[in-house]
Amino acid sequence: MELVESAIEGVPVQIRVVNGKSASVERILSTNPQDYLTGSCQPGQVLEYRSFDSKLAQGNKE
Repeated sequence: MELVESAIEGVPVQIRVVNGKSASVERILSTNPQDYLTGSCQPGQVLEYRSFDSKLAQGNKE
């Protein structure tokens, strides 16, 4: 599994790519304490991963 640095809603994070379509947040890389309160980038959060443009979007895994 690959670790990638990215940003979610402007918050720098490190994500773990689980497969070609999903990833999970490993850790928040920001030094701004307010960023740790952002629900969409909490460690363990599962995301849709689009590697073709390296962008992330919160996914619904139902």
